[in-house]
Amino acid sequence: MSANLAQLGWDESWSSQSSPDPQLRPARVARTDRGRCVVHTGDGTQHARLSPDLQPAPTTGDWVLLDADGTVTAVLPRRTTVIRGAGRNDARGQVLAANVDVLFVISPLSTAPNLGRLERMLALAWESGARPVVLLTKADLSADPEADRAEAAQAALGVDVIAASVVDGLGFDEVRALLPAGRTGALIGPSGSGKSSLVNALADEETLTTGDIRSDGKGRHTSTARELVPMPWGALLLDTPGLRGVQLWDSAAGIEQTFSDIETLATECRFGDCTHHGEPGCAVAGAVADGALSARRLANYEKLLREQTWLAGRYDARLRAEQRRVWKVQAKAYRQRPAR
Repeated sequence: MSANLAQLGWDESWSSQSSPDPQLRPARVARTDRGRCVVHTGDGTQHARLSPDLQPAPTTGDWVLLDADGTVTAVLPRRTTVIRGAGRNDARGQVLAANVDVLFVISPLSTAPNLGRLERMLALAWESGARPVVLLTKADLSADPEADRAEAAQAALGVDVIAASVVDGLGFDEVRALLPAGRTGALIGPSGSGKSSLVNALADEETLTTGDIRSDGKGRHTSTARELVPMPWGALLLDTPGLRGVQLWDSAAGIEQTFSDIETLATECRFGDCTHHGEPGCAVAGAVADGALSARRLANYEKLLREQTWLAGRYDARLRAEQRRVWKVQAKAYRQRPAR
């Protein structure tokens, strides 16, 4: 096994899923762009064309197989997949990254932690199959980073919360420890949260473009494509464009994991179908009343559940509409077939 391939994450498990054809060689997708992609191979980096009938379309982080002409002919099955909803008017999911080991949920300390947004992104992170980690960037701008870290931890049960700063390298050792050689990390968070600056600092070079913060405090989109960047110690880090809004997609398990405290409390309610709004013997309402559970957290949990239910209905409706379209095409073909 090439040492370079191993640093890209290639292992015996991937090898067992590959093709025995010696004309096909593995590569890791670094970036995609309009029917082409840039891939890392054991010999370097190159541009690759996509086979016309290739399914699924490769995304950043995928392992693919290249033929002798440098064309991607297959995408190997994904171990983890980071997916968000494509938009309120679209029932499809948008794949942000594949085969990520650690997913860093970014929240900048240039303002107080947005716990609702953090919980939403953690639901997406848990659903991906990767290990979620909360990374509080721009800690040098916080008056009390440790207090901010403790506040964020209230929304991130069972998740490491790290305060980081590119100014003095705070948190860098913890990030490196989570990403030994051959492992892949990805960053998701809002525009202007310092993702590209963090990648550049960890890579010890100006690999990605960075931008200033607007006068209203919001970030500009400086990363326009998802890109997999090799780190000096042998790991890889994937930067993503800033997410102004994160719509969930098929994230029921992720919501359950993110709000495991509420899920556990709900099992102690007197009634199995308790709505946690006025029923006697409600353990969830009791926890809110005595301060063990914040009303904000419960409200956000219920909001995300409603959104997930709505999205599931949209997805089912889309499937039904697609099936009706297929039936109509088949029926029309049957009616137009020549009489015997």
